[in-house]
Amino acid sequence: MKKLMKWAVFTLLFTFLPYVSHSVAAESLQQLIDETSPNSTLYLKNKTYEGPVTITKPITIIGDKETKIMSLSTGITIADTNNITLQAIQFETEQAPVLVEDSEEIEFKNLNLIIDENGMEFYRVKNVTLSDLKIEGRKEGHFSKKPNGISLFEGEQITVKKLSVQNVQDGMYFEKTKNVDVQHTIVEDGRYGLHFMYGTNIQLQHNTVKNNVSGMTIMVVENAYIAHNQIERQLQLNSNGMYLYDIEEAQITNNIFKENTTATIWNQVKNTAFSKNMFQSNGTVIHSRRSPTVTVTENEFQGNILTARSDEIGFVLNRNHYDDYNGYDFNADGLGDTDYHSFTSFGQWMVRKPVYQYYVESPSVTLLNKLDQQLSDTQNMVLVDKNPLMTTEKKEQSIQLNWLHLLGSTASLFVLFSIWRKLR
Repeated sequence: MKKLMKWAVFTLLFTFLPYVSHSVAAESLQQLIDETSPNSTLYLKNKTYEGPVTITKPITIIGDKETKIMSLSTGITIADTNNITLQAIQFETEQAPVLVEDSEEIEFKNLNLIIDENGMEFYRVKNVTLSDLKIEGRKEGHFSKKPNGISLFEGEQITVKKLSVQNVQDGMYFEKTKNVDVQHTIVEDGRYGLHFMYGTNIQLQHNTVKNNVSGMTIMVVENAYIAHNQIERQLQLNSNGMYLYDIEEAQITNNIFKENTTATIWNQVKNTAFSKNMFQSNGTVIHSRRSPTVTVTENEFQGNILTARSDEIGFVLNRNHYDDYNGYDFNADGLGDTDYHSFTSFGQWMVRKPVYQYYVESPSVTLLNKLDQQLSDTQNMVLVDKNPLMTTEKKEQSIQLNWLHLLGSTASLFVLFSIWRKLR
């Protein structure tokens, strides 16, 4: 009987062991990818897979709610291929969670990445779409020791939507790119929120950058459209909401610059228009150098310490609304009858010595600014708006009463008044 049972056990092991071994081996993510046919879809389980893995063929990989790839090096490397889709996957890696080289038609959607030494990296790519990504840096300390959330070098047709980046060096660093569209992205607690170098046709719309050293840093770019962004609380030493260097043909409109040390800094900016922006509660709104062809029109300046400072060539101010304008509109045409003087001697000194900004609104500086307004010759002065707007197109805020709270408050006051009368 014992011999019969041993023989049965041996037979079962011999029969099913190959299938068990194959099943265990198939749990390797690299093997799963290798066994998936090109242009097919691989569905991952609700579990953790080990990297690194390499993809060199067209494939779609879709995870589940808790699908995760962990690696002590790179998570996924995509090289020399096209038509790659990654969706619904978490990454926790020491190096780049995803590294893409020499590839086209890339789509990443609904990824959650915790990064350490490197963020997501792209080299020589085309037709890339990133949407619903969350990137969080794991490192603590100074931002110079942290990686970028996304680094992209040499790319065309790049679309980024609904990206959230926190605790990194640069939320996005794009270099040598063409036709980039970034929308509904939030970047906070880093060095540069959105950083672009050597680009053409850059669109930034409906993004939020806050609590960075520089909200947006855009350098050597031609043809940029920057609209409907929230740029706020860049309050560190020498920080700014937007830094522009060597920019040409840009339109910057309908943005909100709020509570920044300096809202905008320009250097060698050509043929660029700032229009219909709100500048609110900033230290200095505009710091300009070598940018005479920049036009600033129909903007709202509200609660800022200093409107503008520039070099001797200045820029064009026209038809803006300033909350510190003291003129009148006797002919009721909507424009002030006297010029608005943004020029101040102290502002010019701050261009040369930014550390002087800490003396803004001191008694001596206030007196100097008043002397400037009384004694300066406006014919030879830069930073003068000859057509200041008296009113702006502000949306009326409707007051909505909560009648239940009102009745409750009234009843409480009546009870307290009755008690007070009885205790008198």
